[in-house]
Amino acid sequence: MNDLVAKAFSMSLTRDHDGVGSVTTNGPSAHLSRTPLVPGKPAAVPGADGISVLSNIMDTNEITALIEQGALVVPVSAGVTV
Repeated sequence: MNDLVAKAFSMSLTRDHDGVGSVTTNGPSAHLSRTPLVPGKPAAVPGADGISVLSNIMDTNEITALIEQGALVVPVSAGVTV
């Protein structure tokens, strides 16, 4: 991942991830001649999307109960509220 050729061809990508810091991962693998690729957003911290996913099938009180029981862990760094 630190090879100069890998970095020159964007095969290695270093960027900040919430709650983790700087992480080096592989970049987009396809290289198109006329369409530049843009890497997607970094992976979310585990649990960061829990409230938004569950809000499609549960109400706020049910989600709050899951958090209070420890069944749903929402990381503080995710910055989400019920």
